[in-house]
Amino acid sequence: MQAFDEDGLWKQFFEESEQRLRSPERRAWVPTDLFYEVTRLSSRFPASSQGLAWHYAPPAALLGILQNNVVWAGSAALMNDYKELKSGVGALRAYVENLKDEIGDEAADQILESLPADHASRANQRFILSGSTDGDNLTLFRNYGGGTISYAIGFDMAIRLVPLRQRTVPPYPSLQPSTTDIEEDQWGSLRLAFKPPRIETAVRSWQEVIYEETKIDELVRRSFNLLHSDYLYALALPDHVKSQVAGIEWEVPLELLDFVKSSSFRDEREVRTLVPVARPSWMFVRFRPGALGVLPYVELTAPDSPASYAKRASKLPIKEIKISSTPYPEDARASLLQLLADHGYDDVKVSVSHIPFR
Repeated sequence: MQAFDEDGLWKQFFEESEQRLRSPERRAWVPTDLFYEVTRLSSRFPASSQGLAWHYAPPAALLGILQNNVVWAGSAALMNDYKELKSGVGALRAYVENLKDEIGDEAADQILESLPADHASRANQRFILSGSTDGDNLTLFRNYGGGTISYAIGFDMAIRLVPLRQRTVPPYPSLQPSTTDIEEDQWGSLRLAFKPPRIETAVRSWQEVIYEETKIDELVRRSFNLLHSDYLYALALPDHVKSQVAGIEWEVPLELLDFVKSSSFRDEREVRTLVPVARPSWMFVRFRPGALGVLPYVELTAPDSPASYAKRASKLPIKEIKISSTPYPEDARASLLQLLADHGYDDVKVSVSHIPFR
């Protein structure tokens, strides 16, 4: 594998950006350019496109998944790890603070201000579907079984799931489904123009959670280099271009930092897909009761079009389901096969755990 040439990457980026600035077609540099250039950072922490993501579930959850062709992505603010989405950004903040004497207070403050300060608001707007690279894990079977048989559902990580649209009209009149604006027609007359709600959805590909300190340190260092280089580049821009720069571009490293988690959870061998945005909320977000109160979640399904969300639920990319240890493996397997066949999943492999537990 070719080595990752970070210095060469930035040199090439600066040269290409300078050419764009001088071209007659493009007089202004826009931060989104940086986003596309630095996605190569992800080559160090690639998405998982092969194999299965094993989502552990009790019988009731399995029924809901197969009968409705949806799987739930829960609010990041209410996961079992109360530091969810905090660990990575917290490590980056500490790294920047330690470099203040080296890079200067102004640069450090600019970088710190570009990072999200309101963790609760950000976590509430993000949703996580967790799985594991281990499809036969006794701890996960017991945690999700609740004293009964449980299941490990193997999702094909090569197929990206998308949020399912729940409604097109808001449930409460004060939530306007659309906006109107005044526009001029071809004859110079003014009229009200209908504008549908702006829909924003995105789903990150399956990716393994980062537990190892060495990998976390590397990600934090590269993220800082990205943000600091962005800051220095913005300082060198002409004044007429600076006014068009929205600020330091932090989305790329921040998305990767969302996959950082405490090493205390390493035995879960988690792989996750993340929904960073699903707006408007009334169109995608649902709620259910839970031990922590009212829990928001988003239903994910297979894509039914090239759009970033689905209008109807479609058959999920399930390849295999493993049943936890049971004294009656053949009966459990037979009933699951019937359930799968009756709901169009007759091509799904069914197996039983080899763990000698009862």
